[in-house]
Amino acid sequence: NGICQTPGSGKIACGYFVSTTLRDAGLKLNRYDLAKLYSHAICKNTCSNIQKYNNLDSLIGYIHTQPNDIYIVGLDNHVGYLIKEHNIVFFVHSNYLGQGCVTKELAIHSEALKGSNLYVLGSLLKNKSILNKWRNKETVLILKN
Repeated sequence: NGICQTPGSGKIACGYFVSTTLRDAGLKLNRYDLAKLYSHAICKNTCSNIQKYNNLDSLIGYIHTQPNDIYIVGLDNHVGYLIKEHNIVFFVHSNYLGQGCVTKELAIHSEALKGSNLYVLGSLLKNKSILNKWRNKETVLILKN
């Protein structure tokens, strides 16, 4: 729970973490509208190359076949980033387990990832429309489906 905008000063829910970091990186969007969506809809509003997986090993295996990228992954009841860098896949999210704070962890060891039955994965960096809006400082309209 939480909608904090200042790192280290309060709590932030997973959807607000994703929407706030996108906004703070320069993407013009309504963080409240995006954060209130179901995790899969957050992915569909911001990413391209949307894929669904029922198995964490398959999901991570696919990412290992791809170049370095930033993905958004929607889980059953959670959302966060999967980031591939130097052939390692990390899950970055507002962790609801343990200390309940923003966490960067090895994806393969993430209890939050392991706890899902469905993974909706999309590439943020391959979404040409979003990148163009980002570059041109245009507003991203959030579709509420």
